[in-house]
Amino acid sequence: MAYDKDSFEKDYSYAMSLSETKQVIIEEYINDGIKFDVYYYVQDGNIVFLGSSDTIMCKGKDGAEILQKAWPFPSKYEKQFLSDEDVHVKAMIKNLGIDNCYLTMSAFFRDGKFYFFEAGFRLSGEMSFNYYKAIGGMDYLDVFIRYALGEKEPLRLEEVNNQGKKSVILNFFGKDGKVCDIQGIDKIESLPTVIDFLLYAQPAENIVNETKVLKKIAMCTICADNMDDLENTVKYVNETLMITDEEKTDLIYERLSLKQLKEYYSFSFK
Repeated sequence: MAYDKDSFEKDYSYAMSLSETKQVIIEEYINDGIKFDVYYYVQDGNIVFLGSSDTIMCKGKDGAEILQKAWPFPSKYEKQFLSDEDVHVKAMIKNLGIDNCYLTMSAFFRDGKFYFFEAGFRLSGEMSFNYYKAIGGMDYLDVFIRYALGEKEPLRLEEVNNQGKKSVILNFFGKDGKVCDIQGIDKIESLPTVIDFLLYAQPAENIVNETKVLKKIAMCTICADNMDDLENTVKYVNETLMITDEEKTDLIYERLSLKQLKEYYSFSFK
Protein backbone atom coordinates (compact mmCIF):
# COMPACT_ATOMS: atom_id res chain seq x y z
CA MET A 1 0.00 0.00 0.00
CA ALA A 2 1.26 3.44 -0.90
CA TYR A 3 0.39 6.48 1.19
CA ASP A 4 2.42 9.14 -0.60
CA LYS A 5 4.24 9.83 -3.88
CA ASP A 6 7.57 8.37 -2.77
CA SER A 7 6.12 5.07 -1.54
CA PHE A 8 3.94 4.87 -4.67
CA GLU A 9 6.93 5.22 -6.98
CA LYS A 10 8.83 2.58 -5.01
CA ASP A 11 5.94 0.10 -5.02
CA TYR A 12 5.20 0.81 -8.69
CA SER A 13 8.80 0.06 -9.68
CA TYR A 14 8.76 -3.15 -7.66
CA ALA A 15 5.46 -4.31 -9.19
CA MET A 16 6.70 -3.48 -12.69
CA SER A 17 9.85 -5.55 -12.12
CA LEU A 18 7.69 -8.59 -11.35
CA SER A 19 5.23 -8.08 -14.20
CA GLU A 20 5.74 -10.33 -17.22
CA THR A 21 3.48 -8.10 -19.33
CA LYS A 22 5.06 -4.89 -18.02
CA GLN A 23 1.66 -3.65 -16.97
CA VAL A 24 0.63 -2.68 -13.46
CA ILE A 25 -2.90 -2.42 -12.08
CA ILE A 26 -3.36 0.52 -9.70
CA GLU A 27 -6.30 0.31 -7.32
CA GLU A 28 -7.63 2.74 -4.77
CA TYR A 29 -7.04 1.66 -1.18
CA ILE A 30 -10.48 1.19 0.40
CA ASN A 31 -10.84 0.93 4.16
CA ASP A 32 -14.37 2.27 4.59
CA GLY A 33 -16.43 -0.12 2.47
CA ILE A 34 -18.65 -3.10 3.33
CA LYS A 35 -17.37 -6.40 1.92
CA PHE A 36 -19.98 -7.89 -0.41
CA ASP A 37 -19.93 -11.36 -1.99
CA VAL A 38 -22.08 -12.69 -4.82
CA TYR A 39 -22.52 -16.24 -6.11
CA TYR A 40 -23.45 -17.65 -9.53
CA TYR A 41 -23.87 -21.13 -10.97
CA VAL A 42 -23.48 -21.86 -14.68
CA GLN A 43 -24.65 -25.11 -16.25
CA ASP A 44 -24.54 -25.70 -20.00
CA GLY A 45 -24.44 -21.95 -20.56
CA ASN A 46 -27.42 -21.22 -18.31
CA ILE A 47 -26.37 -18.57 -15.78
CA VAL A 48 -28.17 -18.59 -12.44
CA PHE A 49 -27.81 -15.98 -9.72
CA LEU A 50 -27.59 -17.94 -6.46
CA GLY A 51 -27.44 -15.13 -3.93
CA SER A 52 -25.26 -12.78 -1.95
CA SER A 53 -23.80 -12.09 1.47
CA ASP A 54 -22.13 -9.33 3.44
CA THR A 55 -19.35 -9.45 6.02
CA ILE A 56 -19.44 -8.24 9.62
CA MET A 57 -15.89 -7.69 10.85
CA CYS A 58 -14.49 -8.10 14.35
CA LYS A 59 -14.19 -4.86 16.27
CA GLY A 60 -11.38 -5.72 18.69
CA LYS A 61 -7.83 -4.48 18.31
CA ASP A 62 -5.99 -7.73 17.58
CA GLY A 63 -6.71 -8.73 14.02
CA ALA A 64 -9.87 -6.63 13.80
CA GLU A 65 -8.94 -5.42 10.34
CA ILE A 66 -9.12 -8.86 8.79
CA LEU A 67 -11.21 -11.16 10.98
CA GLN A 68 -14.61 -11.88 9.48
CA LYS A 69 -16.92 -12.42 12.43
CA ALA A 70 -20.11 -13.20 10.52
CA TRP A 71 -21.55 -13.59 7.03
CA PRO A 72 -25.25 -12.59 6.81
CA PHE A 73 -27.30 -13.95 3.86
CA PRO A 74 -28.66 -12.38 1.76
CA SER A 75 -26.79 -9.09 1.45
CA LYS A 76 -28.80 -5.98 2.26
CA TYR A 77 -27.41 -4.60 -1.02
CA GLU A 78 -28.67 -7.52 -3.11
CA LYS A 79 -31.54 -5.63 -4.76
CA GLN A 80 -29.23 -2.86 -5.87
CA PHE A 81 -26.71 -5.38 -7.18
CA LEU A 82 -29.39 -7.13 -9.24
CA SER A 83 -30.52 -3.77 -10.59
CA ASP A 84 -27.08 -2.30 -11.34
CA GLU A 85 -24.61 -5.12 -11.92
CA ASP A 86 -26.26 -8.49 -12.55
CA VAL A 87 -26.69 -7.96 -16.30
CA HIS A 88 -23.03 -6.95 -16.64
CA VAL A 89 -21.75 -9.96 -14.69
CA LYS A 90 -23.83 -12.32 -16.82
CA ALA A 91 -22.55 -10.64 -20.00
CA MET A 92 -18.97 -11.10 -18.77
CA ILE A 93 -19.55 -14.79 -18.10
CA LYS A 94 -21.04 -15.28 -21.58
CA ASN A 95 -18.29 -13.31 -23.30
CA LEU A 96 -15.64 -15.39 -21.56
CA GLY A 97 -17.25 -18.55 -22.93
CA ILE A 98 -17.85 -20.06 -19.49
CA ASP A 99 -20.35 -22.93 -19.82
CA ASN A 100 -20.13 -24.80 -16.51
CA CYS A 101 -18.89 -23.46 -13.20
CA TYR A 102 -19.58 -22.07 -9.77
CA LEU A 103 -18.43 -18.45 -9.61
CA THR A 104 -17.94 -16.19 -6.63
CA MET A 105 -17.07 -12.49 -6.78
CA SER A 106 -16.10 -10.10 -3.98
CA ALA A 107 -16.55 -6.36 -3.87
CA PHE A 108 -16.62 -3.41 -1.51
CA PHE A 109 -19.89 -1.51 -1.34
CA ARG A 110 -19.01 2.13 -0.89
CA ASP A 111 -20.72 5.43 -1.68
CA GLY A 112 -23.59 3.58 -3.32
CA LYS A 113 -21.39 1.61 -5.74
CA PHE A 114 -19.78 -1.82 -5.99
CA TYR A 115 -15.99 -1.98 -6.35
CA PHE A 116 -15.02 -5.53 -7.35
CA PHE A 117 -11.58 -6.79 -6.39
CA GLU A 118 -11.68 -10.60 -6.61
CA ALA A 119 -13.33 -13.45 -8.50
CA GLY A 120 -12.80 -17.18 -8.63
CA PHE A 121 -14.19 -20.63 -9.37
CA ARG A 122 -13.45 -22.09 -5.93
CA LEU A 123 -15.79 -22.92 -3.08
CA SER A 124 -15.64 -20.03 -0.64
CA GLY A 125 -14.76 -20.06 3.04
CA GLU A 126 -18.28 -19.50 4.34
CA MET A 127 -19.30 -22.87 2.81
CA SER A 128 -22.44 -21.31 1.38
CA PHE A 129 -23.52 -24.63 -0.14
CA ASN A 130 -25.01 -25.47 3.29
CA TYR A 131 -27.22 -22.38 3.08
CA TYR A 132 -28.35 -23.01 -0.48
CA LYS A 133 -29.09 -26.64 0.28
CA ALA A 134 -31.28 -25.49 3.18
CA ILE A 135 -33.25 -22.89 1.20
CA GLY A 136 -33.60 -24.62 -2.15
CA GLY A 137 -32.55 -28.24 -1.88
CA MET A 138 -29.64 -27.65 -4.27
CA ASP A 139 -26.24 -28.79 -2.97
CA TYR A 140 -23.64 -27.65 -5.49
CA LEU A 141 -20.88 -29.30 -3.45
CA ASP A 142 -22.51 -32.62 -4.30
CA VAL A 143 -22.73 -31.49 -7.93
CA PHE A 144 -18.96 -30.86 -7.91
CA ILE A 145 -18.20 -34.25 -6.40
CA ARG A 146 -20.37 -36.07 -8.93
CA TYR A 147 -18.80 -34.09 -11.77
CA ALA A 148 -15.32 -35.11 -10.57
CA LEU A 149 -16.49 -38.73 -10.66
CA GLY A 150 -17.69 -38.37 -14.25
CA GLU A 151 -21.36 -38.02 -13.40
CA LYS A 152 -23.55 -35.08 -14.37
CA GLU A 153 -26.13 -34.13 -11.81
CA PRO A 154 -29.22 -32.33 -13.14
CA LEU A 155 -29.39 -28.95 -11.41
CA ARG A 156 -32.87 -27.91 -10.33
CA LEU A 157 -32.40 -24.28 -11.24
CA GLU A 158 -36.00 -23.38 -10.62
CA GLU A 159 -35.61 -24.33 -6.94
CA VAL A 160 -32.74 -21.96 -6.26
CA ASN A 161 -34.51 -19.23 -4.31
CA ASN A 162 -34.31 -18.05 -0.72
CA GLN A 163 -38.02 -18.51 0.06
CA GLY A 164 -37.85 -15.54 2.42
CA LYS A 165 -35.28 -17.16 4.70
CA LYS A 166 -32.40 -15.32 6.33
CA SER A 167 -29.13 -16.81 7.44
CA VAL A 168 -26.01 -15.85 9.33
CA ILE A 169 -22.77 -17.79 9.54
CA LEU A 170 -20.87 -17.21 12.78
CA ASN A 171 -17.08 -17.41 12.95
CA PHE A 172 -15.35 -17.97 16.28
CA PHE A 173 -11.64 -17.18 16.54
CA GLY A 174 -9.37 -18.31 19.36
CA LYS A 175 -7.23 -16.29 21.75
CA ASP A 176 -3.87 -17.66 22.90
CA GLY A 177 -4.23 -20.42 25.44
CA LYS A 178 -4.62 -24.14 26.05
CA VAL A 179 -8.04 -25.62 25.28
CA CYS A 180 -9.15 -27.53 28.35
CA ASP A 181 -12.93 -27.65 28.08
CA ILE A 182 -15.41 -27.56 25.19
CA GLN A 183 -19.12 -27.46 25.99
CA GLY A 184 -22.44 -27.04 24.21
CA ILE A 185 -21.78 -28.68 20.84
CA ASP A 186 -24.49 -31.35 21.09
CA LYS A 187 -27.10 -28.84 22.26
CA ILE A 188 -26.28 -26.44 19.44
CA GLU A 189 -26.31 -29.14 16.76
CA SER A 190 -29.77 -30.28 17.92
CA LEU A 191 -31.36 -26.92 17.03
CA PRO A 192 -33.45 -27.06 13.82
CA THR A 193 -32.17 -23.61 12.87
CA VAL A 194 -28.53 -24.75 13.00
CA ILE A 195 -27.85 -26.41 9.66
CA ASP A 196 -24.11 -26.90 10.11
CA PHE A 197 -21.58 -26.68 12.91
CA LEU A 198 -17.83 -27.16 12.58
CA LEU A 199 -15.47 -27.44 15.54
CA TYR A 200 -11.82 -26.86 14.72
CA ALA A 201 -10.40 -26.60 18.24
CA GLN A 202 -9.34 -29.82 19.98
CA PRO A 203 -9.06 -30.62 23.70
CA ALA A 204 -5.55 -30.00 25.06
CA GLU A 205 -4.66 -27.97 21.96
CA ASN A 206 -2.37 -25.00 22.50
CA ILE A 207 -3.60 -22.00 20.53
CA VAL A 208 -0.67 -19.82 19.58
CA ASN A 209 -1.42 -16.91 17.26
CA GLU A 210 1.70 -15.59 15.60
CA THR A 211 -0.08 -13.28 13.15
CA LYS A 212 -3.18 -11.07 13.20
CA VAL A 213 -5.06 -13.80 11.35
CA LEU A 214 -6.23 -15.57 14.49
CA LYS A 215 -6.98 -19.28 14.43
CA LYS A 216 -10.60 -20.15 13.68
CA ILE A 217 -11.85 -22.55 16.34
CA ALA A 218 -15.51 -22.98 15.34
CA MET A 219 -18.08 -22.01 12.69
CA CYS A 220 -21.87 -22.17 12.94
CA THR A 221 -24.37 -21.81 10.07
CA ILE A 222 -27.84 -20.64 11.10
CA CYS A 223 -30.88 -20.46 8.82
CA ALA A 224 -34.25 -19.19 10.03
CA ASP A 225 -37.71 -18.30 8.74
CA ASN A 226 -38.06 -15.13 10.79
CA MET A 227 -36.10 -12.59 12.79
CA ASP A 228 -37.12 -13.92 16.20
CA ASP A 229 -35.80 -17.40 15.41
CA LEU A 230 -32.58 -15.94 14.01
CA GLU A 231 -32.00 -13.76 17.08
CA ASN A 232 -32.90 -16.52 19.53
CA THR A 233 -30.55 -18.96 17.84
CA VAL A 234 -27.61 -16.54 17.82
CA LYS A 235 -28.27 -15.77 21.49
CA TYR A 236 -28.45 -19.47 22.37
CA VAL A 237 -25.24 -20.32 20.48
CA ASN A 238 -23.39 -17.45 22.17
CA GLU A 239 -24.54 -18.56 25.61
CA THR A 240 -24.06 -22.29 25.03
CA LEU A 241 -20.77 -22.61 23.15
CA MET A 242 -17.96 -22.56 25.70
CA ILE A 243 -14.29 -23.11 24.84
CA THR A 244 -12.17 -22.35 27.89
CA ASP A 245 -8.66 -22.77 29.27
CA GLU A 246 -7.46 -24.24 32.58
CA GLU A 247 -8.67 -21.20 34.49
CA LYS A 248 -12.11 -21.29 32.82
CA THR A 249 -11.23 -18.21 30.79
CA ASP A 250 -13.19 -17.85 27.56
CA LEU A 251 -10.89 -18.43 24.57
CA ILE A 252 -13.36 -17.12 21.97
CA TYR A 253 -12.06 -13.81 20.66
CA GLU A 254 -15.39 -12.16 19.77
CA ARG A 255 -19.02 -13.17 19.39
CA LEU A 256 -21.64 -11.54 17.17
CA SER A 257 -23.84 -9.48 19.48
CA LEU A 258 -27.60 -9.25 19.08
CA LYS A 259 -27.15 -5.49 18.73
CA GLN A 260 -24.92 -6.00 15.70
CA LEU A 261 -27.35 -8.53 14.24
CA LYS A 262 -30.32 -6.19 14.70
CA GLU A 263 -28.40 -3.27 13.22
CA TYR A 264 -27.62 -5.35 10.17
CA TYR A 265 -31.15 -6.71 9.74
CA SER A 266 -32.79 -3.33 10.27
CA PHE A 267 -34.94 -3.94 7.23
CA SER A 268 -38.09 -6.09 7.33
CA PHE A 269 -38.35 -9.70 6.27
CA LYS A 270 -40.19 -10.19 3.01
